[in-house]
Amino acid sequence: MASTCALPQPEILDCFFDTSAEPHLLAMHLRWHGSHGQPRQAWQLPHRERVSGDLPRQFGIEVHRHAEDAYDVQLLWDQHRLHWVALSREEILKSDLVNVLAALRTDMQFLLNQPVASV
Repeated sequence: MASTCALPQPEILDCFFDTSAEPHLLAMHLRWHGSHGQPRQAWQLPHRERVSGDLPRQFGIEVHRHAEDAYDVQLLWDQHRLHWVALSREEILKSDLVNVLAALRTDMQFLLNQPVASV
């Protein structure tokens, strides 16, 4: 599992739609107080992908459950736009997305426990 670390709570400057994604993704411009002077790091994302750098200044995530243990996840992390179509709960919980969402006062378990979407 990704290391559980308490990140500073960001200030949400505004919300916007990332129109480069389809469907458009609701996202936020963030300011991370108390993160100045911290070393840049490699953030662990699902599917063993990494993003190097600071905490995201632009961030958006959408999680859709389409089977018992299969999730469609769309992510905006600054200039990185990623889309996974069949992540397991374990893959998501091993990522640093858990910590970023916790700093935004969002519980990843709540997002993962949504009902299976019917088609």
